[in-house]
Amino acid sequence: MKTEKVSIKTHNGKSYIFLNLAGLSGKDVVDTLNEFRTLVLANKFAHLPSLTDVTDARISGETFDKLKITAKEVRPFLGKRAVVGLSLAKRILANTVNLFAGSQPTKYFDDIEAAKNYVIL
Repeated sequence: MKTEKVSIKTHNGKSYIFLNLAGLSGKDVVDTLNEFRTLVLANKFAHLPSLTDVTDARISGETFDKLKITAKEVRPFLGKRAVVGLSLAKRILANTVNLFAGSQPTKYFDDIEAAKNYVIL
């Protein structure tokens, strides 16, 4: 079964962009980030909130650089942002991405339902 990596989903009748990096590494992360960037820019006037799942994703080196660049490019076009699946060490790295990209900070959650509720409110 193929997992949807990037999509517009609804929760309680409100739309958000879902970026699923769970379990990905290397080229798969880069390809998925490119797909995410394309979707965000195609919907840039909607300022949709976003939810990213990074559970067990392996992000380092080139993929981390791509993540920072993508975050900076799409941030002006997104509403609230939430990330689920970050360990403490990854939250520290995510804070680096937040500083690099600027704007409203991303909120971190351990539970995907809490993250969904946050982005749609």
